[in-house]
Amino acid sequence: MAGILDSVNQRTQLVGENRLEILMFRLAGRQLFAINVFKVQEVLQMPKLTLMPQRHRFVCGVVNLRGQTLPVIDLSQAIGMRPIVPDERSTIIVTEYNRSEISPMSTKVSPEKLADPLLEHAKGREVLLVDDSNVAMSQLKGTMAQLDIRCHAASDGLRALNLLKSWADAGVDVHEKLLMVITDAEMPEMDGYRLTTEIRNDSRLKDLYVVLHTSLSGSFNEAMVKKVGCDNFLSKFQPDKLVDVVHQRLALLHPEE
Repeated sequence: MAGILDSVNQRTQLVGENRLEILMFRLAGRQLFAINVFKVQEVLQMPKLTLMPQRHRFVCGVVNLRGQTLPVIDLSQAIGMRPIVPDERSTIIVTEYNRSEISPMSTKVSPEKLADPLLEHAKGREVLLVDDSNVAMSQLKGTMAQLDIRCHAASDGLRALNLLKSWADAGVDVHEKLLMVITDAEMPEMDGYRLTTEIRNDSRLKDLYVVLHTSLSGSFNEAMVKKVGCDNFLSKFQPDKLVDVVHQRLALLHPEE
């Protein structure tokens, strides 16, 4: 855990200034691609590949990495380029995405989740959603609509911060107005980590409930969340988990129920 925290300390120096480290690579051609190193666990020569019957056409097979079974996805084919035929010289990037590019997404919340009586307190409440992805924003709004929650939207952290400050300048009690702020991590202009820091540094906003909503998962991101002062962490995109976060927030506001 000490190693993780050391890495978090180094990376917060980057995200605090909206900077990042990237790993650059090529697929089936000369074009360069890049991935945020936050999402990279390791890069290695591909272990023995095991084929699976009825696998998705983008999945080459699975590998066993230190006791963990991982799917290997042909990223080149998944983004519309020519397929890569794996061999003993192939290299894989092991990433920490919570969901893959080929997994189906749904905004539908389980009926048992919606039956939670505490969610009655969510009806008519407001949240601020911050994400530069139209797809992610649509998914969030689709889930919130099932809870009868009204959504305000901002496409990056700076726009969100300016909106929050404009409400505070107008005399609005922002803590009473918003049930929570749900923000992506990586965004232009201002990332979610910096947005959280700015919120905590403003006496009018500092007690807002902030949830980091990101494609990352694992102990690294959880440690990162704690360091910058978020209240909760949610991996994209899991409607039932999002409802659980809303439940947790409402439980804090209504402890008697």
